[in-house]
Amino acid sequence: MIYDREERLQAWNHNVALFYPVITPWLTVGTTLEALAERFIDAVYNVDPGLRQTLRESIVRNCRQDKHCEVRQAGQRRIFVQHQRLADGGIVSLHSDVTELDEAQRARHQLHDDFLLTAESIHIGIWDWQVSGDTLQVNDTLLAMLGQSRTQWRYPVRFLLNQVHEDDRAALRKALHASKQDHRPVFECEIRVHHPTEGLRWMLLSGQVVTLSIEGNAERVIGTLQDITRRKEAEIQAFASAIEAQKANEAKSAFLANMSHEIRTPMNGIIGMTQLCLDTSLSADQRDYLTLVMSSAQSLLHIINDILDFSRIEAGKVELESEPVPVRPFIQSLIRPHMPGASEKGIELLVDIAPDVPDVLLVDGARLRQILTNLLGNALKFTHQGEVILVVEPGDSANRWRFRVRDSGIGIPADKQKAIFEAFSQADNSTTRRYGGTGLGLTISARLVAAMGGELTVSSEPGKGSEFSFSLPLAAQTLAPGERPHSQRFNGEPVLVVDDNATNLRLLAAMLSQMGLKPTCVNNASEAIDRVRTGTAWPLILLDAQMPDMDGVSLALELSVLPQVAESHIIMLSSMSRHFDINMLKRIGIKNYLHKPIAQDELHQAIAAAFERSPAPVGESTPAPVASPAATGLRILLAEDNLVNQKVAARLLERLGHSCQIVDNGVALLERWRADTWDVLLIDLQMPEMDGETAIRLLREEEQSRPGPPQPTVAMTAHAMQGDKERCLNMGFDGYIAKPISQERLAEEIARVLQHHEDASGFPDEARLLKQCADDPTLVQELLALFGEGLNEAIKTITQAIDSNDREALRRAAHKLRGEAVTLDFSTLAQQLQVLESDAHTLDGRQLAALKENLRQESLRLMAWLNARGVQDANDSARPAASGWHPLQVPANWYSAGYDHQGALWYKHAFSLPVQPPDVMSTLVFDGVDYLAEVTLNGQPLGKHEGYFQRFSLDASPALQRHNRLIVRVDSPYEDPHKIWPLHKTAMKGVLNQHDTRPGGAWSPEGQDANSGGIWAPVRLHLSRGATLDETILRPDWSQGLTRPTLKADIRYRALDQGPATVRLTATPANFSGRPYQADFPVTLESGAHSVQVTLPMPKAKLWWPVGTGKSHLYTVRVALRDENGLMDTAVTRTGLRKIVEQPDNKGWLINDRRLFIKGSNYIGSPWLGTMTRKKYRRDLRLVEAMNANAIRVHGHVAGRALYDVADEMGMMIWQDVPLQWGYNNSAAFTENAVRQTREMIEQFGNSPAIIVWGGHNEPPWNSPWMEKRFPDWNKDLNRELTQKVADTLAEDTSRIVHRFSAVEEHYWAGWYFGTVRDLLAPAKTGIITEFGAQALPRLSTLKTIIPAASLWPKTTAADDPGWTVWKYHNFQPFQTFKFAGISRGKNIQAMIRNTQAYQSQLVATAAESYRRQRYQPVTALFHFMFVETWPSINWGVVDYLRKPKAGFYALQRAYQPVLPSIEPVTAQWQSGAAATVRLWAINDTWKPCRECRLSWRITQRDKMLAKGTTTMTIAADSGTMVKTLTATPVGQDDVSIRFTIENSAGKIVGENQRTESVIK
Repeated sequence: MIYDREERLQAWNHNVALFYPVITPWLTVGTTLEALAERFIDAVYNVDPGLRQTLRESIVRNCRQDKHCEVRQAGQRRIFVQHQRLADGGIVSLHSDVTELDEAQRARHQLHDDFLLTAESIHIGIWDWQVSGDTLQVNDTLLAMLGQSRTQWRYPVRFLLNQVHEDDRAALRKALHASKQDHRPVFECEIRVHHPTEGLRWMLLSGQVVTLSIEGNAERVIGTLQDITRRKEAEIQAFASAIEAQKANEAKSAFLANMSHEIRTPMNGIIGMTQLCLDTSLSADQRDYLTLVMSSAQSLLHIINDILDFSRIEAGKVELESEPVPVRPFIQSLIRPHMPGASEKGIELLVDIAPDVPDVLLVDGARLRQILTNLLGNALKFTHQGEVILVVEPGDSANRWRFRVRDSGIGIPADKQKAIFEAFSQADNSTTRRYGGTGLGLTISARLVAAMGGELTVSSEPGKGSEFSFSLPLAAQTLAPGERPHSQRFNGEPVLVVDDNATNLRLLAAMLSQMGLKPTCVNNASEAIDRVRTGTAWPLILLDAQMPDMDGVSLALELSVLPQVAESHIIMLSSMSRHFDINMLKRIGIKNYLHKPIAQDELHQAIAAAFERSPAPVGESTPAPVASPAATGLRILLAEDNLVNQKVAARLLERLGHSCQIVDNGVALLERWRADTWDVLLIDLQMPEMDGETAIRLLREEEQSRPGPPQPTVAMTAHAMQGDKERCLNMGFDGYIAKPISQERLAEEIARVLQHHEDASGFPDEARLLKQCADDPTLVQELLALFGEGLNEAIKTITQAIDSNDREALRRAAHKLRGEAVTLDFSTLAQQLQVLESDAHTLDGRQLAALKENLRQESLRLMAWLNARGVQDANDSARPAASGWHPLQVPANWYSAGYDHQGALWYKHAFSLPVQPPDVMSTLVFDGVDYLAEVTLNGQPLGKHEGYFQRFSLDASPALQRHNRLIVRVDSPYEDPHKIWPLHKTAMKGVLNQHDTRPGGAWSPEGQDANSGGIWAPVRLHLSRGATLDETILRPDWSQGLTRPTLKADIRYRALDQGPATVRLTATPANFSGRPYQADFPVTLESGAHSVQVTLPMPKAKLWWPVGTGKSHLYTVRVALRDENGLMDTAVTRTGLRKIVEQPDNKGWLINDRRLFIKGSNYIGSPWLGTMTRKKYRRDLRLVEAMNANAIRVHGHVAGRALYDVADEMGMMIWQDVPLQWGYNNSAAFTENAVRQTREMIEQFGNSPAIIVWGGHNEPPWNSPWMEKRFPDWNKDLNRELTQKVADTLAEDTSRIVHRFSAVEEHYWAGWYFGTVRDLLAPAKTGIITEFGAQALPRLSTLKTIIPAASLWPKTTAADDPGWTVWKYHNFQPFQTFKFAGISRGKNIQAMIRNTQAYQSQLVATAAESYRRQRYQPVTALFHFMFVETWPSINWGVVDYLRKPKAGFYALQRAYQPVLPSIEPVTAQWQSGAAATVRLWAINDTWKPCRECRLSWRITQRDKMLAKGTTTMTIAADSGTMVKTLTATPVGQDDVSIRFTIENSAGKIVGENQRTESVIK
C-alpha cells in the first residue's frame, strides 16, 4: 500500500482485499491512514472499545516509523508487515503472508526424524562434524558398521580416522580438507575400515558442507557412511573379466590394423605410381590399361574400407558427434560428386528439400554423409534411365526429419528386401551378377542409422525402382533472416520454366514460388516458343539443357530472334557434365548456366544477378578452387623408409609446388629437423632404427626448450583403423593421412595443418572479441591497451619469482596474468601460464628455465602483434575534449575515414617493447603515407619522406626505448589555385590531386577537394639481428635464351658491423607445382647502407604468360642473410619470369618472343588508395577480363600494392604511369625530387611481371598547346626537362618497354573534344593509342545516389545553366554532351541515360574496331578511357562507381573479342534508294589459326534481306584480313541491320558482331 506525503492512500494491489476483506469498501484513492487504521482494527483485532484509540495511535505511529516491522494475526493468516518512508515523505507499507513458514518448519522437523529412521532401517551410517570444536556425532548404525559400541555421544574426528586403513587415511584427510577449504557442495571418498571381526570392509563416505564460519571456512559438515564391500568385490571380478575381453579385442584390433597396414602400403605404391604415370604422355592403349589398373585399385581400396568400417561397427567403436550442419549447402556438396556419373548415364539427379526443413540440423555430419552417399551410389548403380531424387522433409513427429532416396532403377524383389541389410549380401548373389561390391554398404548404413536413433527401410517393386528412407531425431537451428544467404524475396516477376522432366518442373516451381516469383512450367520447346510469341513479357526464362526434341542451346537460339525476349534473361540448367563455351552462350543471350541439382541459394543468386544485369561472366556457378599462396612453395621434410612410397610422396609434393627432402628413419629426421627450418614434417609411423611415434615424442620434448612456434607435423601411415587418427594426434602430430595417399587429400591435410597452426597462433579472434564487447571497437582497443600496458611488468614479476625460486609468488603471478590472457583469448600465453600456475611447486630448475624462455618469446610476439595492430597504452587514449586529439584509423586516407582535411595532421601512438639486445636493429616501415611525412620517436627525429605511393624505412634503433611514443606529422598540402595549382603543382601525386575524374574536376576551384592525404597503408616495426634487408630488386636475364633464364637480385641492406655472411636466395613456385631453385652466396657485409648483387640460374623455369595465352607462373623469392651466429634477417617477395620487347617500326610487342596485340582500358581504382583492398582490385580486374581486355593502363598514378599482386596472379598486363599529370613546378629541385620518386617506383614495383610498360609524364605542358588558351603563363618549354629526366630514369630498367611520355597526339578524342565519330575511322597517326572515349550517364539507380532528386532535370541543356552545377562537380560535361557530341537529352532522365549510353557504345566500338583493323599498321596497343568511375562520378567510365556496367562495357566486350568479325562502315550515311558499302574483316589476335572457319553475313531491313552470304577460309594466327566488300540498297527509312559471324570447323561460333545503320531519304 502506498500513501502520499499527506498520508492519503494512492495505490494498492489485490492482496490487500484478500488479506483484510473487511476493509475492502474503504480501499479508495484519498482514504486517510487514520481511517484505514480504524478498519485494520476491525479486521485484525478483537479489542475492548476503550483501547481502540490507543491501538489506532499505535498502528499509525508504527506506520509512520521508517523501516518498522511487525507480525500480525489476521484470521488464519500470519502477516509480516514492513513500513518504509519515501524521499518525498510518502509511505510504502508491505504486507506478506508467512502462514506457510511455520508449517514448513514443522514439516522439516518431521522429515528429519523420518530420515533418521529410514537410514537406520537400510543400514546407512550418519555423521555430523562440528569443525571448530572438533566434535563428531554418529548414529548407532555407523558404530555397528565399524564394529564399535557407543561409549559416548560425541567423538573427536580422529575416532573415525583411526578405524580407516593406513593407506586410505591420506585420501580421507584430503577429502575432509577439501570440504573445509574449497566449500565443495558434496564430496565422496571410498575407504577401507578395520572391522574387529570381519576384517577390512569397503565403505563409501559422503559429506556436504552445510555451515560456513564468518571467515568463510567450513563450520559444520554432515554426511553418510555406506558399506560397499559387495559392490567392490563385483567390480574387481568384472574388471578382471574386462581385462580378458580387452586382450581378446586388442588382439583382433591388432590383426585388423596390421592387415590394413600391410595391404595399404603396397596399395599406396600402386595407386600413387599409376596416377603419376597417367599424368605423363601415353598412347591410347597404355592409358586404357593404366586406367583399368587405377579403377581396380580404387575398387580394392573401397572393399578394404568397407571391411574395416564394418569391423568398427561390430566392435561398437563407432562414436557419434553432434555438430551444426547447414542442411542445404551440405546436401549440395554431397550431391556434386555424383553428378558426372549421373550425367554419363543420362540420369536426372534431383534434390527436394522441403521449405520447412530448418537451415541447420545438429547431427554427425560425417556419418550422415556416409549414409546418403552410399544410398545415392547404390541408386545410381542400379538405375539406367529416369531419375534419382534425394528428399529431405519433416518426419512423423516433432524434431524428426526424414531422408529418402528414390530411384527408377531395377528394383528389388520382395523376398530379397530383408536380406540386403545383412552383411556381405546383395539382392543378386549369383555368380553371374552384374553389379559388384562387398554387400556391406547397406549393412553399414542401416547400423549407423540405428545408432543415430532411426531405422533404414526400403520399399521397392522390380522394374519400377526403389526408395530407401529413414528418419532421425535431430535438433534444429534456424538462422536469423539477415544470416540467410539471398533471403530477400522477389516481386512476383513471371518466370517461364522449360524442362521435359516432370519432377524437376515440380521442384523448380516450388523453389521459384518460395522466392516470390510466378513460375509457368512447360515440358517441351514448342510450347515454350508459343508462350513467348503470345506477347507476354518474360523477365526470366529457365531452360533445361538436355531435352529430347530440342536442347536448351537450340531453344535459346530460336528464342533469341524473337523481339519478345529482347529484355528477357535466360538461365540454362544442365544435368550434363559437359562444359559450354562461355562466349557462345553470351552471344545467344544466355546470362548464366547452372548445374542440376540446383541449390536454392545458388539459383537465387543467379536470378538476382540477372535482374541487376550483373557483369559476372557466364560460367560455372561454383568457381574452381585456387591454391592458397600460403599452401604452396613449402619446404617439407619427409620421413619414410619404403622406397616406392618415398617416390610417390615426393612426386606428389613436387606437383603441389613444394620442395621435399627425404630421410628413412626417425634418427635422421631429428638431425635434419635440428639443422634447418621446415614448414611441415611428414612422418611415417613404422620405420627402422627409430619409429615415428618415438621421433615425434622426442621432437615435442625438445621443442619445450627451443624458442619459436611448434613444428607442424603430419602422420603419414598405412594404419587406418578406428582410433588411429586420434592416437596419432595424441602422440603429438598435428595431422593424419592414411595410405594410399591422393594428391588432393595430401594438399588438403597440409593446408589444414598450416591453417590450424595459423589459427593456433595464440592471438585473439577479433570478431569474437568484438562481439563479447557488444560490438564496441573502442572498448576492444582499451582492453588490449590495458593488457599490453601491464604485460611487461607481469612477465618481469614472473621472471623474478623464477629467479628467486619463490614458488608461491610464481603461482600467484601466473594465475593473475592467466586470467587476463584467457579473457582476451591469448591462448598460447594462457597455456604456458597454466603450466606455471598448476605445477609451480613441482617443476624442476631445467623445466622452469625452458618455460621462462618460452614465456619471454611469447611476450615479444604478443607485443609485436599489439603494436602492429595499432594498440595504444591505456593512458594514451584519445581525449578530444582535453587535448584535441581524435581517434583516427590507420591505415586510412583522411577523407575516407571521415576527415575532410587539407594540410597537416599529427599522429601519435604509444607502444612498449622489452629491452632489446645491443645487436638488434629496429626499423620502422611505412608502406604508404600521403604526402609529406616527418617521423619522431621519443623526441628524436628519425627522418622525413616525400611521396604518397612508396614504402620507406627509418632506423629506429638509436631512439627505441622500453616505452615509446611515436609522432608522425603528415602533410598533404592545399596548393594555391591562383599561383601554383594546377599548372605549377609541387606535389607529385598525378591524378590524385588533379584530374577530370576526381571531385570538383580538373580545372574548377574545387578541384583539390576530398584530399587523399593520410597514412593509408600499414605501419610496422621490423626487428632483425645485426643487419636489415631493406629491398630486394629482381630482374630476369634472357641472355642465354628463354629456356635458361637467370634471376638477378640487387639486395639492399644496412649492417651494424663489417664481416662475412651468406646470402641464400630461393625461388619456389608460388601458384603451381614445379621445381624450386636455391643458391648460397658468400658476401662481406659493410657497415652502413649498401647492396649486394647475386644471380640465380633458373634453367627450364616456368614463364609468366598474360591472360588468355597461358599460365601466369609466379615464384616466391626468399632472401635469407646469415652469419656464423645464425639468421640475421629474411625478406620475401614474389616475381614472374617474363620477357617483353618492343619491335621497331610498330611491328608489335613480343611477350616471351610471341607477338601480342594489346587491348586495354585506363584504370583508376579510387582517389583514396586506403579504400582499395585486394578483393576490390580482383573484382575490377575480373570485369576487365570479362570485357575481353588483356591490359590496363594505371593512369597517372601508382595504385596500392594489392593491385599488382592480383594482376600478377591473373595475368593482367599493366602499363604503369609515373604520377605526373599536366603541369608542375619547373625548378631543378622539383625535377630532382621527381627523378627520386620515379626511381623508387621502378625499384619497389619492378618485381611485378604484370608491369610491361613504364609510362612517363602524361600530357606535359610543353606538348599541350591547348593549355596556352587556359593559362597566361604557359610556355612551350614548361616541364620539358622534367619529362626528359623522368624518362631517362625509367629507361634504367631495361626489362620493360619505356614510353617516355604520353603525348596529346596519342589521345584520340574525336567525337568528344573535336571532330566526329567518323573521324575515328581515319588512319591512326601513332602506333600507340592511350585514350579515346565519351561520357555516358550510369543507370538511374546509380545516378540517384550521385545527383539529388531536385537537380536530376535542369531546365535547359545550356552548359551555363545553374542546374548543371552539381553535375559538373561530379565531372559531367554538358557542353561536350549536348553541343559537341550532339546527344539528344530526350523527354526524361531515362531517355537521357539511354541516349548517352548509346552514343558511348557507338563511339568506343567504332574506335576499337577501327584501330584493330589497323593492327601493326601502325597500331600495336590501344587503351580506352576510362574503365571505371572512381567515385560518385559521371564521366567516361564504361562501368559506374558501383561497378555496374554501362552499355559501353558490352560494346567494348564485343569489339575486343579475340576473334573479331569486324564491320567497316565505308558509306558515311545510308540513303533510301542509294547503294551503300561496308567491308568485312576477319581479325584473329590469338596464337592459334582458325582453320576452315565459316564466315556468314547478312544485311536486313525489317523483314527484307538486302544481302547475305557465306565463305570458308583459314584465319591465320595473329592476323587481320579484309575478306569481303558488300553493297546493299535500302528502301525506306527503317534501320538497316548488319550481322557478321565466324564459326570454327566444329560449328562453334567464335566471333559475332552486329552494326545498325540509320537511313535517310
